[in-house]
Amino acid sequence: MHEQLLIAVLILLLVFCLLAGGALALPAARRWIGRRTIGAFSDAASWRGAMERKAAALLHHMPAFLEEDMPAFLFTLERNGVDHEKMLRRRAAKLLLAAGLYADQNPALFDAGREYIASLLTQNGEWKIPLEQADDALLAYAVLSFPGTDLYLVRPAMEQTARLLQSLAGEEDTIPSDSRNPDIRLAQTVGDVCPFLSAYAAAYGEPFYLNLAMRQINEYLLNGMHPVQGLPAQGFDRKSGLPVGAFGWSSACAAVAFGMMETYRHLPREDARRVKLSIHSRLFADRLCVLWGNDGSFPRLPSSSLLDTEASAVLAVFLWDAYHKTQDEKYLNCIRRTMENLRMRTRKNGLVDFAQPESLRPGFYWDTEVPTAGALAATLYAVAKIEGEKEGPIRMNAGSLEETMK
Repeated sequence: MHEQLLIAVLILLLVFCLLAGGALALPAARRWIGRRTIGAFSDAASWRGAMERKAAALLHHMPAFLEEDMPAFLFTLERNGVDHEKMLRRRAAKLLLAAGLYADQNPALFDAGREYIASLLTQNGEWKIPLEQADDALLAYAVLSFPGTDLYLVRPAMEQTARLLQSLAGEEDTIPSDSRNPDIRLAQTVGDVCPFLSAYAAAYGEPFYLNLAMRQINEYLLNGMHPVQGLPAQGFDRKSGLPVGAFGWSSACAAVAFGMMETYRHLPREDARRVKLSIHSRLFADRLCVLWGNDGSFPRLPSSSLLDTEASAVLAVFLWDAYHKTQDEKYLNCIRRTMENLRMRTRKNGLVDFAQPESLRPGFYWDTEVPTAGALAATLYAVAKIEGEKEGPIRMNAGSLEETMK
């Protein structure tokens, strides 16, 4: 009897060990299978098609990513009290920013974005789920800037978001990423709120919000950048003046670049602040070019060999924007290398690999590279922006992007 009980216990232990080992090995096995044919596209058109189909499918149904939402990520998400639905909305915002550029190239992707926006709003143009934090402004910007948006229809939702940001900032202050830590400023907030504030000001004639966007950017350029290298920290503490997180973190670089680039787009031509912002953008672009890898990848940290495809794609668009302002061709070399690298990092199913999952708190960095919705969205965004220039120098001087990829 005792022997039979012992055998049963041993069998149960063996089964438990096998199940635990399988659970631990599953992410690695899935990653290995997914990367077997990574980058194996016959041409640039097939590469773009795979990404466009995947993005449209995600907008129709935004699932949890099996690899991006790995057990360690979900555990940290729970421990930090982060709403998983909020993370999904953030991914959707990035996909919407890309989908809005594909009205002509891929109407199915564009329509998927439009349908997703309709699912966010009531018939009165208000948010079905109210946005309650500063970083939700990225979703509001994706809706407001989506081509064909009825500004009158969406105004209630946009006003709610604008009032939220105003309440977080006060009359003469700037916006914290988390109201529970009012003295912490993060680079991510620059990329989340400044594009929306400037677009809202331009759409509805509210200059107060443009001034708020410029205060947010100026504060970060003054206090959040390395005094010698000119690279942003992940954040800074206004009380102590000390940085939060590392200088030169790829996502921080991309957030500051995106915030400056999109805010500049909405500044009136006669606004003198355009000149100052343009100068800061060029200085930042010069700093970024030095960090770019020979293979076209942008490092997660300046001294790291880990790359970040999402940041690479956003920063490539930033360099493209800097080129158009300066006609400095040194930026084009980084752009070409980056686009080729992004193609080589794209799986056959359209997901862009070798990206970093969302950071859940300042100073927290993942040492795992996975495919993410953000990397897919950023790559589609870069392809549309760069290849979409009909008379751009990549077409005229060096052949089309497709020829560059071959």
